[in-house]
Amino acid sequence: MPTTQPAALNPAAFTRFGDLLRFLRRRAQLTQRDLGIAVGYNFAQICRLEQGQRLPSRSTVESVFVPALDLEEAPEWAARLIELAEAARQARHETALAETLRHLPEPAAPLTTPAFDDLSPLEAIPEPAPNEVPRLQLVARLHARLVAERRVALCGMPGIGKTTLAAALAREYAETTPVFWLTFTAGVTTSVDVVVRQLARFLQDRGMVQVAPLLRAGLPDAALPLDRQVALLGAVLSHMAAGRTGRRTTPPLLCFDNAHLIQDDQEIVGFLRHLSATTNALLLLTSRETLHVLPGCPQVRLGGLERDEGLALIASLTGHAVVPAWASNLLEKTSGSPILLQLAVAELLEARIAPSDFIAQLAGQPQIASYLLETVRRHISPAAWGLLTLIAVFRQPIDLHAPALIELIQEADGAEALPAALDELSLRHLIDHPARARLHPLVRDYAYSALLTLPVHRRQLHRIAAEWSEQGLDDAVEASYHYCHAGDLADAVATLEDHVEQIGRRGQVFAAADMA
Repeated sequence: MPTTQPAALNPAAFTRFGDLLRFLRRRAQLTQRDLGIAVGYNFAQICRLEQGQRLPSRSTVESVFVPALDLEEAPEWAARLIELAEAARQARHETALAETLRHLPEPAAPLTTPAFDDLSPLEAIPEPAPNEVPRLQLVARLHARLVAERRVALCGMPGIGKTTLAAALAREYAETTPVFWLTFTAGVTTSVDVVVRQLARFLQDRGMVQVAPLLRAGLPDAALPLDRQVALLGAVLSHMAAGRTGRRTTPPLLCFDNAHLIQDDQEIVGFLRHLSATTNALLLLTSRETLHVLPGCPQVRLGGLERDEGLALIASLTGHAVVPAWASNLLEKTSGSPILLQLAVAELLEARIAPSDFIAQLAGQPQIASYLLETVRRHISPAAWGLLTLIAVFRQPIDLHAPALIELIQEADGAEALPAALDELSLRHLIDHPARARLHPLVRDYAYSALLTLPVHRRQLHRIAAEWSEQGLDDAVEASYHYCHAGDLADAVATLEDHVEQIGRRGQVFAAADMA
């Protein structure tokens, strides 16, 4: 029979996670095997949890153990279980820190002596731009994800505002908690030595003198091995979240801008993974590509400004109280990209042609389009560029997973590299959803203009688009349009003639007449 607990027993009576877990398991009338099945652990793992030999994360306790123990209606017990789990993990981090420090060599110089004369100053959080439009809802959503997940990657195309948004969130955090900011720059800060030293200096500036061995001058053979440096930084970061009185505070926020530059650097990737797995620090990364640096890290894709935000930015840039008539057209052409809007408005105000004509030719304006378009062309493979030009030929989103479309591509030009090309475009956020693939308007204009110098290839792509529009989309008018641009006028006319009734039912008569 289960042991009867004293009536006065309350959550505060328990001081160890394992003891409370055992009590709550028995209260729920579960054996260790029953609880293991409910939470996806084996019998031995539950034993180690109750004996204090293993510790689950806060998210695991909240999402798995609380429901399994029927604690949704007992918030005081759930809160105590979570609190003790966090306290036990913090105690383990403190022990690891003490053990790491115990094995460090005795300092040969004062703790405040920097190791490297060329150590660059700590990078400040970027200040708000003069015409920055607050994206309060996005900042709030990003904050919520960080609180829930502890690590978030903010991804998007160049100029979409990733750094601006991350900096806005970092400035909010900086009011109450330490914030570290590092921008990865190729050949400058993309080495693990720089990352370790900068983070060590950040910690030392906040009174964490334990990192002094990472900054101390000395002979090369006196330096700690990289794994010891990483372990020390991880332990000190964990210690940093506890105040001088031992009370828990908000964990530090570590921001890494342009993280796509270090995706292939195994040392930096390993370092970031260690910090993520062993500390409670919050990690915020920005990238032009989908990141694989931290497995399971939520990827938040950033799009352009909302309509009201974009119009507000244009009004601010022009200095007019009334939004210009051409603003909506420009907003659509740039997909709300803050940097493209700023570049375009500056050039448009100096242009000697009508705004509508200027916006129509935006992809050909080197001062504006090069920021986005040359980056696209320079950094993708020939196979990815070929797929991108095919998408540019279409005037509506297409399903790149459709077997019939893949067959058309294979028949025309082969599709052996299609999966890799599709992955590359998705990785670089040039398309969002392969099943509804469409390009940024400027990218589409740029890619299609490149086809004008390749008439045979352009007609071939239009032929694929025509056959897919007729077979896959069942859209005769669109198919006729593409047949025309493929130079197949007979097929263009025949397609309209064969679908007269369908065109009438769909209200496409005027469009068909224009095509004819």
